[in-house]
Amino acid sequence: MPSNRLTPFIAAAVLVAIVMVSPGADASDASDTAGPAGGSSTVELPVDLSPEVGAAAIGAMSVGAAAVVPQSPVVGIAATPSGLGYWLVGADGGIFAFGDAAFLGSMGGAALQREIVGVAATPSGRGYWLVGADGGIFAFGDAHFAGSTGSFRLNRRIVAIAATPSGRGYWLVAADGGIFAFGDAHFAGSTGGIALNRAIVGMAATPSGRGYWLVAADGGIFAFGDATFHGSPATTPASQNIVAMIADLDGAGYLLVGGAGAIFPFGAARARGGAVTLDLVGAVVGIVRSGSGSAYWLGAADGGVFSYGSAPFLGSLYTK
Repeated sequence: MPSNRLTPFIAAAVLVAIVMVSPGADASDASDTAGPAGGSSTVELPVDLSPEVGAAAIGAMSVGAAAVVPQSPVVGIAATPSGLGYWLVGADGGIFAFGDAAFLGSMGGAALQREIVGVAATPSGRGYWLVGADGGIFAFGDAHFAGSTGSFRLNRRIVAIAATPSGRGYWLVAADGGIFAFGDAHFAGSTGGIALNRAIVGMAATPSGRGYWLVAADGGIFAFGDATFHGSPATTPASQNIVAMIADLDGAGYLLVGGAGAIFPFGAARARGGAVTLDLVGAVVGIVRSGSGSAYWLGAADGGVFSYGSAPFLGSLYTK
């Protein structure tokens, strides 16, 4: 049974950001130009919460009552390679570390130009990147700053980040499917010029790093480079807007997760359970694999964590 009942372990917010500045530019796709990684105005919490955009940023579900909501809604989850730790990140850049995940710094308490929308861990598990809705990048631990879209004029907000297998680069994806590649990340294509039925909400890289999948809020899958299309939901009920995805370690399948906690497996990916039958307080906002197996965790906007398969429950921000 999944669990998310535990007194929170809350790491202190220490500001350790790497900021790079370059001249502004109009953003399209495949940019490898660095922009500022931070900002000077107060943090702007996500306001674009329609089903079309930002589904991975904040969930709209609010049922049940026994919860302690974090100061800022949780927007992402990332895991250590051991499968024995994970981080939750809030829209204000606060980081909460559990298990063997080390607290390496955060943007909590800092003045951000735009809210944080995602987090990605380095392959070593000794670092992580935070990304803002403007594409600003904040690198901690052994995460290397390779560039950002912080100074660009984006057509649509950034919604997710994915790291390359080497940890020397990353991709940012916007709600229109525009892809921005930095470091050793390879640009393999985008949906930036395609009229989408629903906005892009997440992405996953292939094991080789030579391709990636994009997923839309309606479950539409777009495969680029050496990424193989394994299928997508024929229909997705409005209450099950897709919010994130993870790929199998061999690239032979992937899992999609909806905001209400439903899991959709494709290819060789195996579903180990979902939160759709639970009385959720906050909508699910992310999914991350536990170690090298098929187990995984779901993270919710209220800081709840749900573990499936052999993934251990190591704590959450949810308390009765």
